[in-house]
Amino acid sequence: MIDLAAKHFLGILSGKERRILDHYLSRCSENERQSFFRLVDEQRTLADLRDLYEVCPEPAADSDRPSATRVMARVVRPWRWVISSAAVLLMLFGSIILWRLRNGQENAQKGGLVLSESRITPGGNKARLVLTDGKVVTLDSLTVGTVTKQGNVSVVKRSNGQIAYRFDEAQKYNPYTDHGYNTLETPVGGQYQVVLPDQTKVWLDASSSIRFPTSFTGLAERRVVIKGEAYLEIAKDPKHPFFVSVGSAEVQVLGTHFNIMAYPNEPAMKTTLFEGQVKVTLGGASVLLQARQQALINAGELSINKQPDLESAIAWKEGNFVFAGADISTVMRSLSRWYGIKVEYEGPKSTYTISANVGRNNEISEVLSMLESAGFHFKIKEGKTVVVYQ
Repeated sequence: MIDLAAKHFLGILSGKERRILDHYLSRCSENERQSFFRLVDEQRTLADLRDLYEVCPEPAADSDRPSATRVMARVVRPWRWVISSAAVLLMLFGSIILWRLRNGQENAQKGGLVLSESRITPGGNKARLVLTDGKVVTLDSLTVGTVTKQGNVSVVKRSNGQIAYRFDEAQKYNPYTDHGYNTLETPVGGQYQVVLPDQTKVWLDASSSIRFPTSFTGLAERRVVIKGEAYLEIAKDPKHPFFVSVGSAEVQVLGTHFNIMAYPNEPAMKTTLFEGQVKVTLGGASVLLQARQQALINAGELSINKQPDLESAIAWKEGNFVFAGADISTVMRSLSRWYGIKVEYEGPKSTYTISANVGRNNEISEVLSMLESAGFHFKIKEGKTVVVYQ
């Protein structure tokens, strides 16, 4: 939204961008919208924003704009971007705008953050595999190569850290008796990748799991069970539809890329579609998602968000936290899953919303320092406890 706000000030919004910004503003309060439009004519703000862009003689790609129209290409100047965009957007939306932390290279001063002597480091590739016979294999400590063998299926740990299933067709196989189920589980502060027997790729976020058959051969459909959050790239096989069971909901796909977020402590389950088509069913209700749409299940109700924040939905897979107008509780729940912290609140919770893009490889003290700089206050106590206070 920072880029769209800047383009609005400069008068270079395309038709599509204007619709996205209008949708965002429709969710703001009346005071916030008035503040936004009041600043449009202020020359001081306009001058600051113009320095973020330089004219580039490229035709606009958006079909809503005349062919002779020229667009402006963004030139990233990190520190001016921090000062100008943060100052403007604070007034626009009444929200806290944070600058980007890129893999710890831009460290914030610790300011008023109260730290304990213990460090709270980020999560990493950690998972365990529960086999058909109940045996548990801790994956993060294993060397590259075969992890285990189950009948005619080998589980292999690859050099990139993910695990994959290989089917040995040379061995005799009975599809009616040889189907076992494995469960891949990530702990708090863990993430992992797995290639399922049908070559579907799955990324699991922290505190998540996926249960799946060791082979799909002989089955009329492919079906898995997911808890927590996962991103899936489904292997195309129109003759064998793919189903994902998530609590009381079900997602049916053919070949597609999508993200499911279904943590029990989050207010809504979200299925965000990036490519292809999926059908989400809850009880007797169902919705058909097209690419770049999101299905929401909140308080037992199923609905579609046709303009979701796609960057936020997939940020964890790309190694980032991205918050777009999130409240402090949402932010702290996300941090607690990745850093394994306990969160306590002293006094009333702030009503500010937060927009930020922060690398997940940073220690939590660096992330909290960004929030401190924007007006939030924290204390880190022994026992990996973070206290949020006014």
